[in-house]
Amino acid sequence: AVRHSVEYFKLAKRERVTFESLVEALKSEYTPVPFKRDVMLFVNTLVNSAADVEQRVEIRGDLTRAGVLEAIETLKERTLALSASEEGLSNDAYELEVQLQVFETVLENDHKVTLASLDPDEPTVAVSPDDDDADD
Repeated sequence: AVRHSVEYFKLAKRERVTFESLVEALKSEYTPVPFKRDVMLFVNTLVNSAADVEQRVEIRGDLTRAGVLEAIETLKERTLALSASEEGLSNDAYELEVQLQVFETVLENDHKVTLASLDPDEPTVAVSPDDDDADD
């Protein structure tokens, strides 16, 4: 039901990719930290409530196409800078940092599970996004 709502939202807001508005909120310096924390809490809830690794990978794929990995890196840099300052992290910024860590931890665990599930006797081919240009 939530995925259908997200897809409806994408169409209603005429987003180019699913989750575009949420990721843009994470990227914007004008978005309040409590809202960013809530966005990451929603994202983690959506990803972590998926029935299996394949569904989590699918949801994360949509988030990645929307730019969530870049947004997370930027947010981590900002929270690191805040924690190093004299003011330190506010409670909201700390909770945001926790949500960022949850996202990355589950991502890493799913990556390990996916790699472990591969048949070791079957050859795998690593494909770089730039490989399409190799014949040009």
